[in-house]
Amino acid sequence: MSEEQKFVQQILAAKTGSEQALTEVISYFRPLIFALKRKLHYSDAQADLILSLVKIIYRLPAKLFADKEQAYQRVLAYIQVSLKNEEMHLAKIQQSLIIQTIELEPEFCDPASMDWVTRSDLRLTLAPALKRLTQQQRQVIHLRYFIGSTDQEISCALGISRQAVYKLRRRALATLKAQMGK
Repeated sequence: MSEEQKFVQQILAAKTGSEQALTEVISYFRPLIFALKRKLHYSDAQADLILSLVKIIYRLPAKLFADKEQAYQRVLAYIQVSLKNEEMHLAKIQQSLIIQTIELEPEFCDPASMDWVTRSDLRLTLAPALKRLTQQQRQVIHLRYFIGSTDQEISCALGISRQAVYKLRRRALATLKAQMGK
């Protein structure tokens, strides 16, 4: 039995509920999962992708296995494309969560309201400095340092490039440093 036939047998065994076969199939796709996880930029991305892989395996159409000669290529291509589609879906969900954070917490855009700065001693020194930032700079600082978003996530949420996020953050930090140093 060739390696390709063994792979197809592992997929079929995993599809029918074999935990050992499922573990081996997950191991086979681990490099792709790792590459897709790096694009997502959130902590549970790998777990989400593995769960998606399991769902994909359980939902594999029987017609992929009909032609034994091409079953390996068809199944492999189907799983790879499905995982890439799932990565795009998860990225959209993550982006919408960031946008919802912005929409649900509009006070960080308002210079008069600095409620998101919590510690009173920090508020006394940071709030006046934050008021000198532009609205976009405050958004970037809030998303980066108070929410924990990456530059990629911020760029998607604000509809600007990562380079623009970097420049806004750099200028905002320079302004904050200058203001707090006085």
